[in-house]
Amino acid sequence: MLFRSSKALKVNKTLKTLWFNKNMLGSKGAVALADSLLVNKVLTRLELGVNGIGAEGMKALAASLQVNTTLTTVNLELNDIGDDGVEALADVFEVNKTLIALNLERNDIRCRGAEVLADALEHNMALSTLNLWKKGGHLFGGHELGWSASNEFVHMEERLNAILERNRQHK
Repeated sequence: MLFRSSKALKVNKTLKTLWFNKNMLGSKGAVALADSLLVNKVLTRLELGVNGIGAEGMKALAASLQVNTTLTTVNLELNDIGDDGVEALADVFEVNKTLIALNLERNDIRCRGAEVLADALEHNMALSTLNLWKKGGHLFGGHELGWSASNEFVHMEERLNAILERNRQHK
């Protein structure tokens, strides 16, 4: 079904929102979808929560987001993206100026991934909403942390919030 959907997205002229949450895409499905996003000029919102995309699928999606100029909102909640997937996604912010909202909640993103994101967002004025938090208000992975790791997370949270606030004020 996804492969037919991805072909249809290539010629889509009307669909603006694609809700594909909880469809077990996996990395192969993400690659097929990413191929469609390279040419789609209409879709503005993409909902891909809980699909097991992983870091490899995120790399393919990130490559398409570097080219896509219509998507403004992307939900990638609970997709096992991790720091490796976030590193690929960070390259998007060098060139993409249309993505304004991104949900990466519950993707096991640690301090390394958050730092990569913060570094990339220093050069991006478009993204104004970013969700990295796990339920219960824990930042990033929400794991039990020692004192120094907790302080690192707090510093990353403050840095990311400052960048996002700057972007909101810029609009």
